[in-house]
Amino acid sequence: MSSSRTFRPAEQVLQAVATAAWLAVPDYTSRPLTRRTARAVVLAAATGAAVLLEWRAPAEQESDEPGEPGAETEVRPVVAAAAIAAGTIGSVGGRRATRAAARRLEARGVRRPWTVVGLGTGAVTLALSAAQARWQHRAAPRA
Repeated sequence: MSSSRTFRPAEQVLQAVATAAWLAVPDYTSRPLTRRTARAVVLAAATGAAVLLEWRAPAEQESDEPGEPGAETEVRPVVAAAAIAAGTIGSVGGRRATRAAARRLEARGVRRPWTVVGLGTGAVTLALSAAQARWQHRAAPRA
């Protein structure tokens, strides 16, 4: 999922869903080991879905000769996993802000504050990904 190509809508939705699921885990389990296991499952499922999306996607660059670059569809699961993990884990400051938002929601009586924060973050992820795809589409050279 390099910056040289645009995300397909299914990839954008996958990122948003993985982000929301990753952040919502504390609402559904209280044990640290179970949280880690649930997050590993979210990451594995998102990576598997990203690999399937990449595998089923048509080659973006078609070439006439088999030896040229772009002749084969390359599946990059490590890149997909890194992109999803980077999008969901965030920085230390991001985690602090997320924790503060969840605590504030909990103090206001929200039953599942981490789910609300996850859904909000997932929506922002989807919006930013769509904006990036639109910007790349406009900046792409016309043939």
